[in-house]
Amino acid sequence: MADADESHVSSATPDTVSVTSTFTATTEATTAVIRQVLSTATTTCTVRQAVPTVVLARPTALMGSSTSAPSFVDDTYTTVDLPFPLQIGQNSSSHIFVTSNAVLSLYTGSASYVNSPIPTTQLPTFSALGFWDDTVINQGQPQGIFYQIDNGNRVTFEYYLSHYQAAGEYYHFLISYSASNPGVFTYTYYQVSDLGASATVGMQYADSG
Repeated sequence: MADADESHVSSATPDTVSVTSTFTATTEATTAVIRQVLSTATTTCTVRQAVPTVVLARPTALMGSSTSAPSFVDDTYTTVDLPFPLQIGQNSSSHIFVTSNAVLSLYTGSASYVNSPIPTTQLPTFSALGFWDDTVINQGQPQGIFYQIDNGNRVTFEYYLSHYQAAGEYYHFLISYSASNPGVFTYTYYQVSDLGASATVGMQYADSG
């Protein structure tokens, strides 16, 4: 199980972390720009237990609800068709698999919840891991996975989740992607109740040649 190398932040204003060939972080960090495979990260952060609120202005729910989730959601995935492709490595697709355990992937989905260092065969080959862990959406809570398209070339996925069997542990973060910057995903963390101690964050892919 991989630790996440600086990943959290306050519930109001996210801090920033840049990732290129290695995971580097400021003491205030939490937006990660993922450019290549990352296997681990560690974090120091300040935890605020206030219940998060959805930050997207026009969210479309993929799972759950911004007011009251209609059912308990655990270890599943859905798909969304975007107006432009997401690129992971040298592969791209506009048909995206979105898991309840905070992984976006191309070509196929996975409900795997036992996270590990990457690369791993537990996940699809082409995956962006915003916060791979055993996370859930609790029925009756304003929790879910949402997305929003801006300017026809940018998508933001917003996650508001809890840890399995720990309803009071909140994970609130964004995964953003712009078609004008192919292959680069930005992770912004608003709240991570357990300091991200058990999550795997990064990207994996395998390209021929």
